Amino acid sequence: MKTLTQTFSVALLTTLVTYQVVAQAEQQVVNSIKSHWNMLNSGNVASFATNFVADGFSAASSEGSFWEYERQSTEEAVEQTKGVKFDFHPHHISVIMLGKDMALATYYLVGSITPSEGEGITNYRTRASQIWVKDGSGWKIKHEHFSALFGGAGIGG
Repeated sequence: MKTLTQTFSVALLTTLVTYQVVAQAEQQVVNSIKSHWNMLNSGNVASFATNFVADGFSAASSEGSFWEYERQSTEEAVEQTKGVKFDFHPHHISVIMLGKDMALATYYLVGSITPSEGEGITNYRTRASQIWVKDGSGWKIKHEHFSALFGGAGIGG
């Protein structure tokens, strides 16, 4: 009976520790997502660009494009967004751990895009899904997909 109690205690402790580790990793990804969009909103595109894996990532934007495989430098990202004001806010973030160093995140992204010239997007509302991977410097985006919500606008308007 003592051996059974000890075995049960070890199993319970292992389960609790595993749950805590998973919950901490999920929260790290949630924090990374919020930080990611706050960087862009504040105009800190150079830091925003470092949230993607260095060896390239795949993406599909809310304009309905095909998959794109990108390996964009920080300088390219800064140049592409010059004069553009972003105001994005993620909502209802859900994270599922796919392993200890990989997570699937889904959420809604709402906000606006205001270019320096021309018409902006004031009703940006999309569903977002991203694959985040952990490397030595934190969580990075390996893949992302955005699709416009009904009644909302994506990049294509």
